[in-house]
Amino acid sequence: MSFEALNLAGSALRAQRLAMDVASRNLTSASEAGYTRQTAVYNENAASGANRYPNLVDGVGGRVTAIQRVRSGLLDTVYRARQGEAQAITAPQGHLENLESRMASSPSLASRLQDLNTGLTQLQNNPSDLGLRTTFMGQLQGVTDQIRSTDAEMVNNRTQARQDLGDKVDRANQILGQLADLNPRIVSAVKDSTDTNAMLDQRDQLLDELSGMLEIQTNIQPSGEMSVHAGGAELVSHSTFQKLNLQADNSITSDSGRAIKTQNGSLGSLQDYLNVELPGYQSQLDGLAKSLITQVNAVHKLATGLDGVSGRDLLSGTGSADINLALTDPRQLAGSVQRIQGASAGTSSLVSDQPLSSQAANLTTPATASGTLRVNGTDINWTDGDSIQSLLGKLNGAGVKASYNNTSRQITLERDPGVAGPPDITVSDVSGNLSSVLGLAGRPSVTGGPGDTGGLNALGKLLNSHVFGASGSRTPAQAVSDLQTAVGSRLSSLQKSADSVNASLSDADTARRSVSGVSSDEELLNVTRLQQAYAAAAKIATAADEMLSTIIQMVK
Repeated sequence: MSFEALNLAGSALRAQRLAMDVASRNLTSASEAGYTRQTAVYNENAASGANRYPNLVDGVGGRVTAIQRVRSGLLDTVYRARQGEAQAITAPQGHLENLESRMASSPSLASRLQDLNTGLTQLQNNPSDLGLRTTFMGQLQGVTDQIRSTDAEMVNNRTQARQDLGDKVDRANQILGQLADLNPRIVSAVKDSTDTNAMLDQRDQLLDELSGMLEIQTNIQPSGEMSVHAGGAELVSHSTFQKLNLQADNSITSDSGRAIKTQNGSLGSLQDYLNVELPGYQSQLDGLAKSLITQVNAVHKLATGLDGVSGRDLLSGTGSADINLALTDPRQLAGSVQRIQGASAGTSSLVSDQPLSSQAANLTTPATASGTLRVNGTDINWTDGDSIQSLLGKLNGAGVKASYNNTSRQITLERDPGVAGPPDITVSDVSGNLSSVLGLAGRPSVTGGPGDTGGLNALGKLLNSHVFGASGSRTPAQAVSDLQTAVGSRLSSLQKSADSVNASLSDADTARRSVSGVSSDEELLNVTRLQQAYAAAAKIATAADEMLSTIIQMVK
């Protein structure tokens, strides 16, 4: 009996010592990243022989058969899903913040456009002032510089995001390689019944990181070997892995050439940023630049500079990457337009809102019954039932602005730079004699002169027209605001989503730690309990030893 008692006490002492070692390891490793709480697994020793005491339980003691990690696969799955969602938000967020900060830096494109409109208004009040002309051209140069600078920032932003994506792909490949390397080591350790916990902790830590990059699925065999699948492809199998390759179009393929669908992680969100979001912002900026070049040049070509030359471009370039000011001499800025000043159309009794047929006696040249007048290639049909006022309305549709002076009884045609065509004005009768009736026959098309603001007025009207941007329906200021709003709204949306997703990630982490993490208080209580059990087993051993000594003495 005493021998059995010693055996029971010995097995208990060994089991409690091992359990205390595990608890101590938990306490000392609690702060290590990725460490999983471990626990000793007890099993009863196998009984040997028949029970010699039929009315009693023949105790055979127990032993520690394994040291296991305390882990929940379900909680791991939930945590890794939340990790992927969080990283999908975080990955493009920094790049968007940099872009928004650059666009809002002083002086911004919006403030430069405001300065440009202010400078144009001042120039319209004194169109021949070379100082004001120089200032306005400098303000326009500032607008083009800012557009190019913003375009360059977007290109740089794209380069950085692409580098970020490449770095993450490289890191994913490192993780896949490490996972493949762990497989045979874990299988060998399981086969030899040696400790695998440290390797399993390392594997779980790698899987946590990889799940932040793309959605993964794992399959663990009883041997301990694990396969990893993602995007419809097997990436880790046995001791080998499929390397991820970043293509020029930002797609990702495996070594076998299979396209990898990157979902719910930083890789997919960076691909979307590079292929969809950022090109969308660049398209908005480029649309503004192209429309500025096209629309402004169309108006400027039809006006004349102080040097008497027309037909010049005010802006050069093809888009946001190269838009620039085309002129260097402020005298070349076209501010005036061509005009035709008609001769007096009639006597002081001429009434402009009465039909021509009733005004024959008051007209210098009575009108024929009808005819067609051609102005800048546009045919205008008329009859003697038209009045001078109604004819002015028809003329305004032919690329000119027509006006009538009731005092001098003269009609003036001014070239409208907002309508495409040559800068000068041509008037001829296809039939009838309206050009003579209106006093326009043989009158020359001449420049308005240094004080004329026709071209500047047209430019001012244009810069407040809804013909700009990628849609061709916004003012320049609205197009810039649209771009800033698009970036700002997207960033705000990401920040709001981040708050929600990070809260979910924190909850998932807390739930997982409640199972797998180490509680110092709990482990200290466990150590105390084990110490007490150890002491109890030691007392049994002491009592058995004393009994055995007594028996030996009796035999002597």
